[in-house]
Amino acid sequence: MKVRMAGYGGQGQVTAGILLGHAAVNEGRNALQTQSYGSATRGGLTTCDVAIADGDIHEVNPEQFDVLVAFSQEAYDTYLPLLAPDGVLVYEADLVTLDDAVTQKAVGAPTTRLAKVEMGKQICANVVMLGFLVGAVEELVSTEAVDRAMKEQLAPRIVLLNQKAFSLGVEHGREAARG
Repeated sequence: MKVRMAGYGGQGQVTAGILLGHAAVNEGRNALQTQSYGSATRGGLTTCDVAIADGDIHEVNPEQFDVLVAFSQEAYDTYLPLLAPDGVLVYEADLVTLDDAVTQKAVGAPTTRLAKVEMGKQICANVVMLGFLVGAVEELVSTEAVDRAMKEQLAPRIVLLNQKAFSLGVEHGREAARG
């Protein structure tokens, strides 16, 4: 499975991608994670690609993705053409407006609002989005593997906050996937 997470620098898509890749490795699968920063670390278009497979991964720069996670309108506009016809679009519902170009399954995730209202901290919107993604695309990785990845990758002082943010996202992602 090939996932592209994209948005403005500073939205946390790279951290979310690292956690996703680490979770896949925790499940005994192979993962390859790459990232690309725009002209500025904060504010420029930034991508994080994660390939997950049971076997070898040979493609570093895929021509198509199975999942596109659009954190911003620019990310949606730029990368929607790279989403496979049977792919899944997960998008920040408060920041992205869809158009007629979307023919794939699209799931809107109001992650910034959820992070602000439910968590009291907008900074964890990226982990809410990761949870939303895992809840909406259940075959991606298990929630247990992500939980373990957070404990292994994040500073101990922020693990609990991120676990709560992730669980919130998973709950909403599962609801959205059911329709």
